[in-house]
Amino acid sequence: MKKAMATQRPKITVSNYLNNKIKDKLTDKKILEEYDIRKEIITTNESKDRDFIHPSWDRHLESYQALFRIISLHRSFQSSGKWKYTNLLDFLKDKYTQTRKPLEILDDGAGHGNFLAELKELLNNNKIPSKTAAVSLSDKLSPANSKKIDRKIIGDVTDLKLNKKYDLITSYFGSLNYLPLEIRNEIIKKYVLSLNKNGIAVFRFTEYNDGKYKQTLKFLSILKKVGFSVTIHTEENIDSMNFILLIERLK
Repeated sequence: MKKAMATQRPKITVSNYLNNKIKDKLTDKKILEEYDIRKEIITTNESKDRDFIHPSWDRHLESYQALFRIISLHRSFQSSGKWKYTNLLDFLKDKYTQTRKPLEILDDGAGHGNFLAELKELLNNNKIPSKTAAVSLSDKLSPANSKKIDRKIIGDVTDLKLNKKYDLITSYFGSLNYLPLEIRNEIIKKYVLSLNKNGIAVFRFTEYNDGKYKQTLKFLSILKKVGFSVTIHTEENIDSMNFILLIERLK
């Protein structure tokens, strides 16, 4: 009976806290301090107001980079160092070198468009062509950022039809935080199936509902069996669990 139960468990390593071996690798003090501040606010969370503010909510490239670095270090640790990226630019540089085609990038929950506009400028400075798409329920892009973003997709993400493949899909502050479990899993599936080979999706969302995070892990274990690499970092709160995911399409 014990053996049978063991074989049914998802084959995914989940870290509830940042592993010390990974933490030692975070030489960038600014990013490390941002993580510690965010974790302190989330874990203590004595206020009844869930709309607390922490450094990541500004939706700038630096905040995306901080979360990407945290989950990337988990990926590197779990894959014995085979995953070599600790920032988005290095990953995107390699991706462009391999394909020599403009990078396709989509951000769900783009807000004012700070992340995509800043990333576009960074890629241009490194002579890497890109096509960016901002997904949002309403058009809140600033006029300046709107000029730098190639495509706006305004509307309900459940109606979103993706007619191309992407090298990078992000949803840090987007729809995944507001959808019920079953629909959220369908959106995740829609996004990861729209990745190019070796393209990645980086997601962040919070699960509030009594133990449903186990169903999320089960769903992610299925993705791993059908050609995706899945890395998970979780942060446990008093009444919820935050997920950071890095999903790579392997074939």
